[in-house]
Amino acid sequence: TPVYFTWKLFPEVYLNVVLLYLATDSLFQYFAVTQKSAGAAQNIALFFFGFVSMFNGVAPTPSAFPVWIRWGIWVSPTYYAMSNLVIRGFIQDGTKASEKITEDVGFRDDLAYGSINPPMTYILFVIYIATLKAATVYAMKNLKQAK
Repeated sequence: TPVYFTWKLFPEVYLNVVLLYLATDSLFQYFAVTQKSAGAAQNIALFFFGFVSMFNGVAPTPSAFPVWIRWGIWVSPTYYAMSNLVIRGFIQDGTKASEKITEDVGFRDDLAYGSINPPMTYILFVIYIATLKAATVYAMKNLKQAK
């Protein structure tokens, strides 16, 4: 049986995609302002982008990470977007087939899932974006290479 999101979840899926875009854009913008060249900014930004993408909460699930690096899921905006979509689309509003998939993969048994749900994830998204935007503005005002 195919597993898919229903159309009624489209606004929520769209909201998560837009928030993830804004968070990623804020990350790249911060490094663009703080580095002396575009190449240096891109290298550092891609390292951090790869790091937060690794902690997406889907593959692998948060409990699959070693204990010493699990903190990475809490600083990853990708995790918030994906966990919102998995919780809302496949667990809360899902079908029997999607419920079975989430159990087989281990989402239901993962302690990280369900411990933080919307609207708290949206608040964390806004904090992440606002913090990076504030750091970017500060860097533009105070760093020599940004002037």
